[in-house]
Amino acid sequence: MKTRLLILLFCFSVLFLPSVFAQSENITIEFDKEIYTWTDKITIKIIAPDYNTSYEKIDVIGESDSSISISSKNHAIFDIQIAENRPTSGIFSKEINLSGFLHDADGDLTTGDKDGNDVFGSDYVNSGAAIGDYLKVDNDDIVTVTFTSFENNSELYSVESSVPVSWNIGKMLVEKKSYQENDSAKMQVTDPDMNWNPNEIDKFKIDVWSDSDPAGISLSVRETGKNTGIFESIVYFSIKPSLGQRLHTIEGDSVIAEYEDHTLPNPYTPADELAIKDRTIIRNPPPQYDQDGNFIREQDPDFKPQDFRGETLSNPTVTILIQSLGAILIVFFIILYAIKKSMKKSIEEKK
Repeated sequence: MKTRLLILLFCFSVLFLPSVFAQSENITIEFDKEIYTWTDKITIKIIAPDYNTSYEKIDVIGESDSSISISSKNHAIFDIQIAENRPTSGIFSKEINLSGFLHDADGDLTTGDKDGNDVFGSDYVNSGAAIGDYLKVDNDDIVTVTFTSFENNSELYSVESSVPVSWNIGKMLVEKKSYQENDSAKMQVTDPDMNWNPNEIDKFKIDVWSDSDPAGISLSVRETGKNTGIFESIVYFSIKPSLGQRLHTIEGDSVIAEYEDHTLPNPYTPADELAIKDRTIIRNPPPQYDQDGNFIREQDPDFKPQDFRGETLSNPTVTILIQSLGAILIVFFIILYAIKKSMKKSIEEKK
């Protein structure tokens, strides 16, 4: 009797319990980054092989037998439906856009809305829309995705995964440490927080000045591509007055590029700002000499040797050699003439 009871219990566990725990253990929620910024695009991937119920069609999770939600500390989107990326894969993925919050990100009151706010923050739910769903987040936040399984309107289990959201300290970089007069320089700002719209190319302004022009210029830097968070522009150095992207400089000037970061991580607050700078020098290269002290002329591929009449030499090596031998012979005859003259004078004095 006891043996039969054990067998019945075992069969019950095989038939019913594994369907619960296997599904729970087989659900995995993944993100495409380890940390996000406030206006990032999140790709959620839910690996759920047990929900691949059709081998010819694309399945969808988040319907009657399951629910999916994504939330930040103060906001949430419920009833999200996520489609399988291809038939029989058991992998379900969806993009969610983080919309940030109302903030003047570049510190420029002339950009954005009437108050200078460049990011507005919004919650928008439209399952399956090409533009994706929007979740409002703060500068220091946590995004959590929750997958819940149901059977007969009763919750079986829930799987959860979270990822942090944080601002970053930007980087300002001038491509080289020194430039010559009339050169141009690439200025680069790296700050994911300034990628306000991951579906568009963003831009903002930085300040660049020199010792000769302390007022300098306001330079617009443009994102290198959608969703890169890297912004670049070119500055042209000139002795002419500053105008547009041209900066007045002379030899010996220091040139400073400054980016004011208004999106700083903890322990900073949204009201704080930080000036991030990089510098370069306008410096023409000094003359180069070899080990014997002879001046080294830089090679010019367009240089064409000419003779004393100003005509281009067809075979400069041979011509220059002949001209050199001619000069040596002239010097030799001058010396020989001087020796003969000296000897003649000496003989006359002896007489």
